Amino acid sequence: PWTVQAKIGLYRLANAAGNTTRADSLLNLALRDARRIGDLGGERDALIGLSSTRASSGPEEPALATLDSLRMILPPGDSWERGEYLCRLGLFRGVGGDSGVTKLIREGVAVADRLGERALAGHCLEALALVHSLHGVPDSVFPIMARAETLLRATRMHASLARLYSRRSDELQARGRF
Repeated sequence: PWTVQAKIGLYRLANAAGNTTRADSLLNLALRDARRIGDLGGERDALIGLSSTRASSGPEEPALATLDSLRMILPPGDSWERGEYLCRLGLFRGVGGDSGVTKLIREGVAVADRLGERALAGHCLEALALVHSLHGVPDSVFPIMARAETLLRATRMHASLARLYSRRSDELQARGRF
C-alpha cells in the first residue's frame, strides 16, 4: 500500500504545481494499484483526488462519475471520506447549477463536526459559501466564510486560507465594496 500512497503524494505535488495532467495520471496509477492489491483506503484517496482533477478540466460529469465510484466503496457511518464526498458532490452539482445542493454540503459539515475534523468542516463551509454566491444567496456568504476562516486558521491550512481570502475579495468586488 505504500506505493499507492507514494503516488498520491506525488499527485499532490503535481497538482500544487498546476500540472493537472500529471496529477491525474498519477492518481490513475494509484487507483489501478490500489484496486489490484485490494487497498480500499488507497482507492478512496485516489478517487477523491480524481474528482478534483476531473472537475478542474471542464464539465462536472467526469467528476460526478468519479464520486459515484467513491460512493460505492464508502464504509457505513461517519468517516472523513464520507464528509469529503458529500461536500464535493454538493459543490460540483452546485457549480453545475443545481440549487438543491446545500443540504448535501451541510451534511458534509455535520459529518466533519461529529468527527472533529475542523479542516474538512472549513473546506465544506468554503464550498457552501461558493454555492450560495453562485446561486444568488449573498447575505449568507460572508458569515459562512467567517466560520470557515476560523476553522482553517485553527488548523493552519494556509493554502486554503489564501483561496478563501481570494474568494472573499471576489465577493467584495462583485458587490462594489472593494
